[in-house]
Amino acid sequence: MADTRQTAIRAILVGYLALLVVAVVTGNPLANVAVDVGFGVVALYFGYTVYEERSRGTDPRVRLATAGAFVLAGLAQFVSVAMWAAGMGSNAVETVASAFFVLGFIGYLVIRRV
Repeated sequence: MADTRQTAIRAILVGYLALLVVAVVTGNPLANVAVDVGFGVVALYFGYTVYEERSRGTDPRVRLATAGAFVLAGLAQFVSVAMWAAGMGSNAVETVASAFFVLGFIGYLVIRRV
């Protein structure tokens, strides 16, 4: 099971990074939207992974807060994409998504004690 999870994480991250490179190199707006959707998927997957991992010695409150931050980052990113599609500005929502992702990443570092 751990090998499958690691393979999935690698595949998701490699796919996301490939999309990011295409978006940066081409400047294609559709590629940028794909990157935004990919960010949301990655954040949701990280939230799920952190939530499902129940290692000993980890405070469940930290684990839930970390998972929640990742999930909120993903959801905020999807709201941002929807607002962009509707022709509305979404810079504030993108900032919120990034802030939640950073909080989730900090929580992940606390869990891993890096």
